[in-house]
Amino acid sequence: MDTSQIRFLESAENIKALVHQRTGRKLSTGRAREVAACLQQGRQFFEASATAPLEIRPLVEFYGLVGFAKALVLGTKLTALSTLAASHGLRDVTPPDARLTGLTAAIEARGTFVEFNDAVAPINRLSYIDGNTHPARVPVPTAASADIAGLQISLKEVLARLAPLSKLYKYTFAEWPSAESLDHLYFDQHRNYQSTRIVDPQILDSREALSAIVRRWRERFPYLNRWTIVEATPAWGASYITLASLERSNVDDLAPEALPESEPNHFVSGLRDNPPVERARIPIGQLFAGIGGGYSSQTSAIAPFAGHYLSEYSLIYIGLFLLSSLVRYRPDAWSHAVSRSSLQDRPVDDQALSLIQAFLDVAQALIPSLIVKVLNPHEDSGT
Repeated sequence: MDTSQIRFLESAENIKALVHQRTGRKLSTGRAREVAACLQQGRQFFEASATAPLEIRPLVEFYGLVGFAKALVLGTKLTALSTLAASHGLRDVTPPDARLTGLTAAIEARGTFVEFNDAVAPINRLSYIDGNTHPARVPVPTAASADIAGLQISLKEVLARLAPLSKLYKYTFAEWPSAESLDHLYFDQHRNYQSTRIVDPQILDSREALSAIVRRWRERFPYLNRWTIVEATPAWGASYITLASLERSNVDDLAPEALPESEPNHFVSGLRDNPPVERARIPIGQLFAGIGGGYSSQTSAIAPFAGHYLSEYSLIYIGLFLLSSLVRYRPDAWSHAVSRSSLQDRPVDDQALSLIQAFLDVAQALIPSLIVKVLNPHEDSGT
């Protein structure tokens, strides 16, 4: 975490100027001081969490997130601190005998999480480089709080939807994660033709293997059903599959006539290099539904939860809330997991411990970066 960027925002005069530049509205000195105070508190907790022992780190980091969340809400909604709800907006409904990954939160109708989610949901975006090599972005809103109130989500379901954890998640649970990194490209010369490349660890050694890989991705990320496969090839011990933003409709894009085999296990469609002008393109705002990485460097697909696409930052909030609740109210269970011990009446519960530690590191990196880019337009390049 680059604390100098946060410290710059802790000046009331600086934050007033930046909010005016970002929104065109003026923030009073009193409210600017409230934003600055929340930022300072968030930074101090995050700095403390970086060196805190694992036994208390989730709690300290969560307090930092709450400070940053309040600053984001105040700085984007231009409201007063006194108007913010005094509740979390989440409720711990974990069963008494649950393991770490079974920690479960219920989303409520009011509270800090609700206000934070409604601040980050509409500004979620796809960031890419346009045909003129300039940074570009398009809004990809995620679920509003009113739509997800009442849902219950477990820590495992949260961890599954954060792309930086995808490889470790698969190692931990021997199952496919619900988030994956993507490479997204824009080709202006082909009239708003865009492509997305996915990388899958399954080796592409037949058309049947290709069908299995594509089916798995489309089941996890339903919006990929609209994209057309234009190339698939094995390379570097993995399978590289390119999808184009050409409406697939009812076309079988994996059929031999649509995707011929140009050489052994290398499938290439004529649409890759010569997409016809008349072929319908997916509107850019509809390319993705669940998407992450708009404020970081790596675009990622995020699977829906209960039919809703959640912001990656809201998922981080829920995960930290659950872990902080564990530290506060069941310290014996957390201490047991951290110690990696096994007792007669309590088996070891360390399967996901490394994944949780990685999650804490991800939150430590992504949350301050989000705050800086949203509140300081000078630091937001859109990529």
